Amino acid sequence: MLVLAKSISLVCIGVAVAWLIRNLGRLPEPFQSRSCQGVKWHRAFPDAAKKDIRSFLSMFTQAFGFPEKKRLLFEPADTFLGIYRSLYSYKWMPDALELETFASMVKKTYGISLEDVWGDRLTLGKLFSLTQDKVGRG
Repeated sequence: MLVLAKSISLVCIGVAVAWLIRNLGRLPEPFQSRSCQGVKWHRAFPDAAKKDIRSFLSMFTQAFGFPEKKRLLFEPADTFLGIYRSLYSYKWMPDALELETFASMVKKTYGISLEDVWGDRLTLGKLFSLTQDKVGRG
């Protein structure tokens, strides 16, 4: 019984490692085939500094293991859950703690608890607007 459990664990780890190697540095579809979404960010947040948008998206791409140069392929209307599900389409797939990593970064950088604002429809734009509220008050 113990040998079977170890074998199953090794297979699961092997599948996870193979998946990570295959997808390392790649954005999932539909994000990979997008053009720059900077215009959408500017339209949604005309008063926000470009550096603030880029910094927020850089933090996001870092937490999710995406190349930073692809940060502007995400748009304000993208949901965290949608992005997460595009990476992990099966519930049994182990993840790399991307959301937890991002939550920690957001808390440290902006003082916002992701747990307090979380919802299945939370978008990058909504969270960014909350960061701007914090920056505007500080």
